[in-house]
This record gives sequence, C-alpha cells and structure tokens, in this order.
Amino acid sequence: MILLLLATPVAAQAPAGLYQKGMELASQKRWDEARAAFEAGARAAPGDIRFPLQLAGIAFNLNDFRTARRWLRTALRLQPHNGYANEFLATIYALEENLDAALKYWNRAEKPQISRLEWPSGLKIRTELLDSAFAFPPAGLLMHEDYLLTRARLEQLGIFPRFRFQITPEDQGDRYSVQFNALERNAWGPPGPARYLAPLRGVFFQALMPEYANWNGRAVNVRTLARWDRQKQRFAADLTTPRQRVYFDYRRERWDLTRSFHGQGAAPAGLDLRKAAVGYGLRGIVSHRQAWWAELELNTRAWLGGTPEAGGFVEGAAPVVRAGVDSLLWNVPERRFRLHSIISADTGKVLGARIEAYLKAQGGLRAEWLPQAAGEDYAVRASLRAGKSAGGLPFDELHMLGVERDSGLWMRGHAGTGRGRKGSAPLGRDYLLASWEMDKVLHRGAFWTITAGPLLDTGQTWDGRGVFGSPIWLTDAGVQGRVKVLSGPEITLSWGRDLRGGRNVFYATLGRGPLLARH
Repeated sequence: MILLLLATPVAAQAPAGLYQKGMELASQKRWDEARAAFEAGARAAPGDIRFPLQLAGIAFNLNDFRTARRWLRTALRLQPHNGYANEFLATIYALEENLDAALKYWNRAEKPQISRLEWPSGLKIRTELLDSAFAFPPAGLLMHEDYLLTRARLEQLGIFPRFRFQITPEDQGDRYSVQFNALERNAWGPPGPARYLAPLRGVFFQALMPEYANWNGRAVNVRTLARWDRQKQRFAADLTTPRQRVYFDYRRERWDLTRSFHGQGAAPAGLDLRKAAVGYGLRGIVSHRQAWWAELELNTRAWLGGTPEAGGFVEGAAPVVRAGVDSLLWNVPERRFRLHSIISADTGKVLGARIEAYLKAQGGLRAEWLPQAAGEDYAVRASLRAGKSAGGLPFDELHMLGVERDSGLWMRGHAGTGRGRKGSAPLGRDYLLASWEMDKVLHRGAFWTITAGPLLDTGQTWDGRGVFGSPIWLTDAGVQGRVKVLSGPEITLSWGRDLRGGRNVFYATLGRGPLLARH
C-alpha cells in the first residue's frame, strides 16, 4: 500500500512530463521525436485532449493532412465543442477544397465570418437573379445549411455546368472572403467554332440538338432535339426557367416485340406508334435537403398499322399528372458521400379507351462517393430503383430495362433496340433495378476529361398479366468510358455483357440517361 501511494504522484506527473518534452522537441522541429513523446502521452492519458491536438499539429506541419484529420477527430470525440479543434479541422478541409465539410466544423466555432462575397465579372445572368440564388448574406456568418441551399439553387438555374466556392482569409482580422467561380452557359454556346459544332454533336446518332442558354440573362434555357432515324423519329423542345418548364415531344417509333413478348399467339413485330405530348410543369426547392416538381401533360397516341386494345395497345388522348420529390437523406461531407432518395408518381387515363385509369409509382436511392480527400480522380456511384403500376397502363408507358437513348432504366448488357426498332429489352409493369459503376480519370486536359471504369447492373421486370416481363433475374457486367468536352454533355461509351444470356452490347450515347426527359 505504501509503495502504491508513493508511485501515484509519479504516474500522475508522467503525462505532464511527456507533454513538456514533446513541446520542446517540436519547437526545435524534431518532429519524429516530438511525435513519439506525444503518442506516449496519449497512451498514458487517453482523455487528455492536448496530445491529439499536438499530434495533429505535427502531421499538419509535415503536410500529412490525413493523419492530422484523424487526430483532430480523436480530439473532438473528447471535447466535441472545442473551438480550436473544430477550427483546425475546418481549415484542413478548406485547404482540400471541401467547403461542405469545412463549414460543418467552422460553424461549431461560430465561424467563418464573411466580409465580402465576390463573383466573376462578365457574367450574363442578371444580378438580381444571381443574388436571389444566394441563401447566405455577403457579410456575416456563413452557415453550412445556407451554403448547401445556395448550391441547390445554382444547380436549378441550369446555366452553370461547373462552379465552385473558394474561401480566403483576410489579411487582417479573423474574417474571410468568399469567391464564387463559375463557367456560364450562354446563347448558342461558347464563342468560336465550338458554337457551330455543338448542335452537331448528335449527328452520329442521326440527330441535331441545338440549345440556347440563359436568354436575356434570365436563366431561360431551351433544348431541342431533331432525330431523323426512320425507326424512331423524334422532334422535341424543352423550355425551362428556374421554376417552370414547358415542353413538346413528338415521336414516331417502330416496335418489334419478338424477344420481349410472352403472351398468347405470335409476337407483334411491326408495330408503328405515333405519339405527341405537350406539358407544363412547376418545380421548387423546399430546403437544401428537398426539392419537388409537378407536371400536367396532354398526350395523344395512335397505332398507324392498327392493333387490338388487348395488352394496352390503345389509342386516343390522355391527360397525365406527374409529381415527384428529390430528397437528400444522408450527407457525410468528411467522407464525400451523399445519399439521395427519389419518389415520383404518374396518373392518367386514355380517354375513350376501354381501360381504366392508371397509376405508376417509382422510388429509388442514389448514392455517390468520392473516395479521395480532394479531387475527383475516382468516383463511385450506385442506385437502387423500383417501380409499381396499377390500372390500365398503356403499352408505351411500360418500363424497359435496357440501354436506349429515350429510356433511363439502363441495363447495359441488354440492348433496347433490335435492328433499330424498340422492344428488344425486357418490358414490364413493375421492375427492380440496381446499378453500380466506378469512374477513374485517365486524362484531364484543358478542353476535355476522359474517365473509365467497371459497371454492374442487375434487376428484373414483371408484368402480372403474362404478356411481358423477364422470366429470370438479369445481371450485366462490363466497362464504360466517358469523354466530357468543356461544358457540353458527356459522350458515354459502354460495353456490357448479359451474364445470363451471353450477349454483348456496345453502346455510345450522350449523357447518362434519356435526352429531354426526366431521369
């Protein structure tokens, strides 16, 4: 007992001695020895916040931001509201250009105080419109939620394909300036030859796609599509403002259902569908976590060769109402991970046809992860989507699991067309689809970026009436590459193999989903 009492003061003084020794060695920039002293102190006194803070400082001086972040997180587990640790960690994230994470920790210390907000000169968008997109004031405390809401509003404008915020400390005082840097889309495209080449980017797909952006500086954008492919003609125009949408869409499509029809009798092989639609929609942002949209459409369809109404092959006009909500469920800025949910519903009725009204409900999760602390050299994306239908669903409203320019449910080992005609991929009233892909930047130049990586798609579609659907679970694997030129759409090249059927599909398209349609 006497020995224990004598040893207690010595043990209590050991962490203090180690801390003093570490500070002396650090002042001499003997980093390895100082680190060893502080690590020993952290083991001796795991509840003492001074040791992880000093270890973070050493790692920071050695430009080892990863280790510095680890020790700062250890310190914040001990004292979550420690001002110095929060500000230190925020500074590291800001240096890595991860302002999302930086603001999360700065705000805990009631920082950063903004002295001014700057944006590039020469922007064509009207000042009052751009100013209304910013949820945080040009001077005052920059809050994390206001920053995220501002990003959502800027994306909704549809004229900034690339933008970023940079925060810089002022020369005097504990204040910062915020610089908004953006690439702006205007008129028919960038000046020079690119303006005339942009509408021709779809010529290899037998299409022209002229676009006009930011009319009169009001963020009014017009996209058009003229496709003369005789098997799937399409002429469409889409006009959007920050809160409204007006569109027109005319299609004439030839369908061959030899591979996707499972009903009684011979599969229809020469269907000729003509469909026109006009619509008006509204959209809005509730918060940085939630956005909504609603549309009213009137369409009309006709089968030029004639077809029976059985199986949903109906004709006539149909009013349709659509609505959806996009929500940010989970945001982990330190790990650069986001999880979104999407819920939508369509309801309509083909007037004069002997089928009841229909309802289509869809929902899904979409995740994106950038594994590296800074930059976008690697990107991992995954999604899980499902759809359920009820009532008299017209044939052209069926879900299709296959890669095709007008569809967004891509299974990249299943072609959506055969000999140019639609209907090759599995069709159904209900579906479940999971997709995964990874991109690695292979080349980043001044005018274009090239990425490539593996992909995996798996899912199934059901009909419930024995006419369509996929009888087995489907799985596709392959690789894809993307080329993004300036602010234009991506050119996607993919190779997918149907692991159950053994077929290969090589595909090239613009973007990651359907043209002039909601994903």
